[in-house]
Amino acid sequence: MLGVSPLEHYLRGGYIESWMIYRLMVCLLLGAGGYTLLCTGVVADDLLFLIRPAGYRKGFANHMLKKVLSGRACWSWRCCSR
Repeated sequence: MLGVSPLEHYLRGGYIESWMIYRLMVCLLLGAGGYTLLCTGVVADDLLFLIRPAGYRKGFANHMLKKVLSGRACWSWRCCSR
C-alpha cells in the first residue's frame, strides 16, 4: 500500500518526487525481507524433514509454498529478470 501513491504519481506525471523514493525503498525492503523469510521457512522445514522419523508429514502451507517457488512461473520469472 505504501507504493501505490508513488506509482500513481509516476503514471500521471511521468516522474517521482524525491520524498517518494524512500517509500519505494521501504516497499522493496519489506518485499525482499518477506521473500527471504518464506524461503527460509521452506528450507527449515526440509531440514526438519531430514532429521525427523519417516512418519513425519509436511504441512499444507509448506507444500503449497514449495510448489509456487519451484513452479514453472517462478522459473520463467527468474529467466526473464536477467
